[in-house]
Amino acid sequence: MCSTTAAAILASISDQVLIVDRGGRILWSSPSYDKLVGENRQGSLVADTHPDDRPELIAALQGSGSGGSDRSIRVWSDSFENWRWLEITIADHQDDPAIAGLLVSGHDATERVEQALQLQHQAVHDPLTGLPNRALLIDRL
Repeated sequence: MCSTTAAAILASISDQVLIVDRGGRILWSSPSYDKLVGENRQGSLVADTHPDDRPELIAALQGSGSGGSDRSIRVWSDSFENWRWLEITIADHQDDPAIAGLLVSGHDATERVEQALQLQHQAVHDPLTGLPNRALLIDRL
């Protein structure tokens, strides 16, 4: 496959694809990532990531093996004007001269993650008052 074909494919997919170094500095990013993050892009995946998710991301970037590393992180999106959940996979391709970095591929999972968080909240809170219910009390005891 020629490089123009690969570039055309990457330009048309909705998933985010990045090549980063071990420190998280973005060496290359797909148009879908650029569109998601927008002008807020910092040039570093770590800087684009929510502060609470940074330690786990840094550990994954520094220790990712050839088997890959899956996780969810939040990145700021100018397009949506809020944090978006990305489910990412990190694969080490530093020995591949065509990539020469860590390949980070992911997709926007915000709706699914927010629905799961809402279900978790509903399971332990009263729907009318929003107060903790018996299930949460028993769990805490």
